[in-house]
Amino acid sequence: MSYYEVDDQMRKAMYVRIQTTAIIDSAEKQIAAISKEMKAEDQYNQEVVFQMYFIEIMLQSMYNDLYHHLDGKYKEAVMMGIFRLRQMTFNVNEQWEDLRRTF
Repeated sequence: MSYYEVDDQMRKAMYVRIQTTAIIDSAEKQIAAISKEMKAEDQYNQEVVFQMYFIEIMLQSMYNDLYHHLDGKYKEAVMMGIFRLRQMTFNVNEQWEDLRRTF
């Protein structure tokens, strides 16, 4: 094996190594960007879940207060309206949780 053959093989090996390194670096950057996006999206989803549960707790608290302090002919209608609103909020929370699990 002559000097020129070794030099040519070395050049080919370096070319392959440079190309491989470029592909790996590009893939690492893409993975990091995707990971960052997923983390930001998950944080947003978590905030939405907390807010929805706070709304649900607030409605339940209102329901309890009104149940004990409201009298008269409108009590049943108001209680039913608050109960339905709380139930709808609960269902939306469940649907949101199910949607999040699909990601």
